[in-house]
Amino acid sequence: MDQTGIRIASGVAVWIFAAFGGLLIVLLSRAVTSAAQYLRGQGRILPLVVRPDPGDGETGSGNGGDGSAAARRQACRELAAHLAVHLSATSNDSLLAPGAASPTPVAPSPQASSTPHGWLESVVRLAVSRPRAFHVHLTEMEPVEEGLRRVSVRIVRAPQGQIVAATVVEKPRDEQLVETLACYTTVSVRGLPAMRRRIPRWERWDHDVRGYARFRHGVTEQEKAQAREQARPLPAPLLAYSVPRRYAAALRAFADAAEYSPGNLTLRLHQAALHERVGSYRPKEYAKAIDIYQRCTELWPGHIETAYRTAIAYSRGSTPVRRGSPRLSENEMERLHDTANRHFDDLERRLRRRALARCWARTVVPGGRWNPGERRYWSSWLTPLPLPARRSRRSTFRGAIVIARAGHTMGGALRTPDDSPRLREIQREVETAFERVARQVMSGSRGPGHLRLLYPQRGHSLRGGVHDAAWHATPLPGRPTSRFWGPLRRPGVGWLAHYNAACFLALAIPLAPAFRPGRYADDGQWSEDCARAALNQLDNSLRTPDTELTTGWILHDADLQALWKTELGARWASFMGVPLSRAR
Repeated sequence: MDQTGIRIASGVAVWIFAAFGGLLIVLLSRAVTSAAQYLRGQGRILPLVVRPDPGDGETGSGNGGDGSAAARRQACRELAAHLAVHLSATSNDSLLAPGAASPTPVAPSPQASSTPHGWLESVVRLAVSRPRAFHVHLTEMEPVEEGLRRVSVRIVRAPQGQIVAATVVEKPRDEQLVETLACYTTVSVRGLPAMRRRIPRWERWDHDVRGYARFRHGVTEQEKAQAREQARPLPAPLLAYSVPRRYAAALRAFADAAEYSPGNLTLRLHQAALHERVGSYRPKEYAKAIDIYQRCTELWPGHIETAYRTAIAYSRGSTPVRRGSPRLSENEMERLHDTANRHFDDLERRLRRRALARCWARTVVPGGRWNPGERRYWSSWLTPLPLPARRSRRSTFRGAIVIARAGHTMGGALRTPDDSPRLREIQREVETAFERVARQVMSGSRGPGHLRLLYPQRGHSLRGGVHDAAWHATPLPGRPTSRFWGPLRRPGVGWLAHYNAACFLALAIPLAPAFRPGRYADDGQWSEDCARAALNQLDNSLRTPDTELTTGWILHDADLQALWKTELGARWASFMGVPLSRAR
């Protein structure tokens, strides 16, 4: 072979190797991006992309054509916008904008051949794996009857292009149409076999859309009742009659939904919380809430939040200040008190690292309880929280449980008479409860627990435990906790721990002098100091970046009832906009 042939063969070989190398790089990049998307999507529902059918105005297909085609096309776009708002507000699944999870934009335009970088975009499109998602295609159809809107919905799994669900919905009003489409889309996607493994078992809905639709109806009725309650506040004597009537429709809807999905904790916890709210005026409703919490704990013994709500419900049921008339018998309160202790013990055992690691390992074994959704749930209790706290969810929750148990001890002291033979034992339990609360929420370790909570700036110098009127100077208007300043808060404490500490200190306000730590004899001084400390903890809870505390929560929590009866508590509530006229 002459030199010319060798040069030609060498050039061809270089191009062949270059093409092979480029193909290898593209395949490797696609494999890496596909693996990254797979790992990122473990335990998560694929996102939804709401797409109105663009139609074709020239050929008359889809939503296009002459006459009212443009109006139907615009109505379909508005329907898609309302559906996207509804899904983003009611679903925990991610919702993407049209085109964000698709290889092509919503209205694709031909790529110009003269574009200098067109080939590069094509190569990138081949090298990067296309995200997987569910595309919800909406098509406005001709109505069969006058006054009805008829819409076809198709749920397509991309990029495979597989239609997983399709139906036609007819409703007279736009609100009903959006609600029906949202329920159908949510249940259809979450009911797929491939998606059910990504959802914890306690969050699954039945395949019948009516269960989820009744749940959404109950949530809507509850929101309407809350809006009416805020718009037309009633005096306290009338609330015992009006509140149960206002929430009756929501309770009926939750009960209907429970017939289709009895094991769904999202539904059951909503139902129990509403029974607990109405139970402030009807003790039988509070007993129903306790029963629901107990059954949910027995059905899903591994769910930690439900176990916590069960323990809190039993604890508050055993506290005299929690319930209105008729008052429970001492034997019944003692039974609830002991049951709450057992639930707190069980909850502390569940939060041990070994127990959490065991639950996580069960979801990894193939053929057993392999479930990426539950695996994410258990790993969330062990992984650190974002900066700056860098504490695990387990650590913050354990602190809240310790304080809640201290409040349970305080509730037991409230129903104990002054001449009880267990006087010294109750005193030691109350002092220990103050120590535990101070250890969880206050920085530093000097001084008794009650002084560190009541006098955080100088608790170590007040060994006797008496009221210091000079230190508690007259506060600024609207700021009764102005004397609490400085690095007193323990870093990394969650908002729930501070809120539980506020409830603990509010429960301590009516504590009898025989059980008070230190030498507090004057009721006014003790109430003033406890109220200041409780408001300090509420302020800390509201200052936490991830706080979920709301005005309604503060208003309807019966553990804070004694706080609102004090002058400082009433001024704080006025500053925060808490309507005490509706407090129970």
